[in-house]
Amino acid sequence: MERFKQPEAAVVVGAGSAGLWAAIALARRGTRVTVVDAGAVGSGASWGNAGWLCPSQAGPLPEPGQVAYGLRSLGDRRSALYMAPSSIPGMALWLAAFARRCNARDYAAGVRAMSHLGYPSFALVSELLAEDDDAPAAQRSGLMVAAADAEPVRAFLAAVAPLREQGHELPHRLLDDDELAALEPGLVGRASAVHVADHWQVDPAVFLQYLARRARALGVEIRERWEVSGFELAGGRVAAVRCLNATIATDALVIAAGAASRDLAADLGAHIPVVAGKGYSLDVAEPDWMPRHALMYMDTHLAVSPFGDRLRIAGTMEFSRRRGPDPERVRALEDVARDTFGGWRDAAPAWMGARPIVPDGLPVVGRLPGVANAYAATGYSMLGMTIAAASGDLLAQEMTTGRKPAVAAPFDPARFSRWLRPSVWRRGARRPAVST
Repeated sequence: MERFKQPEAAVVVGAGSAGLWAAIALARRGTRVTVVDAGAVGSGASWGNAGWLCPSQAGPLPEPGQVAYGLRSLGDRRSALYMAPSSIPGMALWLAAFARRCNARDYAAGVRAMSHLGYPSFALVSELLAEDDDAPAAQRSGLMVAAADAEPVRAFLAAVAPLREQGHELPHRLLDDDELAALEPGLVGRASAVHVADHWQVDPAVFLQYLARRARALGVEIRERWEVSGFELAGGRVAAVRCLNATIATDALVIAAGAASRDLAADLGAHIPVVAGKGYSLDVAEPDWMPRHALMYMDTHLAVSPFGDRLRIAGTMEFSRRRGPDPERVRALEDVARDTFGGWRDAAPAWMGARPIVPDGLPVVGRLPGVANAYAATGYSMLGMTIAAASGDLLAQEMTTGRKPAVAAPFDPARFSRWLRPSVWRRGARRPAVST
C-alpha cells in the first residue's frame, strides 16, 4: 500500500464560507492553497444570508411533517416553500429520497451528528477573531425563537432535545411575559418565544471579506473570476485544474462550489445529488420596530438579523430554474415583513442566492469515491456560516493525515453511491476530466 503523504499544494474551488474555511484550515497545516471562483469572494449563497452561527438551528432540512407541508404549499408562489411545477419531473428521485428522511429517527440522528459541526465552530471563529485587532464584530446577544402561537415554539423545544441530552444549554420552557419584556419588549403580546444564548451573528459580506484577508495572510492565493472548465487526471488522481484563465497543477482538489458542486464532481465520475434551494433576503433601513436580537419566526419561517440601523429579513426555499428573484415571492416576503415590523425608510433590492441542498440534509465533507485526492465541502444548506469552520477543519484533518475523523463519518460523500444512481442526474454542458 502506498504510504500517505500530505499534499504540498491544493486547489479549492469556491470562495464562499465552505471554501475559505477549508483553505484556512489547510494552510494552517502547511499545505499551499489556491482558491479559484467563477465570481468574487462570497458572491454566492454566503453573500445575502442572515449571518447566523447558531448550532441549535443546525439540524437536517428533512423534518417530520415536511412532506405534508410541501404538498400543501406545492405550486403556491407566495409560500415559504415553493417548487415550480416545471422542476418536479427532473427532481422526482431527489424528492423521493428527501421524503424518506422526513422522520423523527433520521432527524434526531442528524441533529446529533451536526452538533459536532455547529458548536466547535464557535471556538474556531473565536480563535480567528482573537488573532486580529481589526476583526469584524460578532454580535453575541442570542436568538429569540418566536411564533404568534405557542405550539411552533414548543415544537422547536422538542426538536432540540437531542442537543439538550448531549449537555448543551438550551431553553426548556417558554418565556413568561416579564422575561420576554426584559429581553425583547417588541414581542410582548404579539408572540410566544424562547431565548437561545448560543447564537452569534455577523454581517456575512463583511465576514467573508475578512476570511479572505486572513486566508491571504496565511499564504493562500485567491483568484476571483477564474471559472473551472475541467480537470486533468493521472493514475486515478487529479493532476491539474483547468480554468479558462490557466491550468493549475495540484496535489489535491477540494470542491466547495455550493450548488455547482454536482457538475464538478460528475466530471470526476463522482455523484453528489446537490440541488439549488433558492433563498431570498431583504434589507430594510430604519424599520418601525428594530429588535434587539436576531429572530427566528417559526410560523412565517423568517430569519431576521439587526445590523445597526438596517434589518435583514431572510427566508423562503424555492426550487425553480429562475435566475433572478420572483417578483411575486418578493412581494410576499415584503408583506410578511410589514406585518411584523411595520414600515421602513427604504429598502435595498431583494437578493436571491442558491443554497446547496442534498436529500438527507447533511453536509458533504470528505474524499470523493473513485478519486484518490479529490474532496468535497458542500451541501451546507442554510447553515454555511454555522458549520463551515468546523467542516473545513475536519476536512483538513482528513486531507493532511489520511484518516477521516470519526465525527465526520455521517458526512462522507460515498454515502450517495448506495442509494441514488449517478446516471439519472443531468449534467451541465461541461468538458469531462481528461486522463493524461
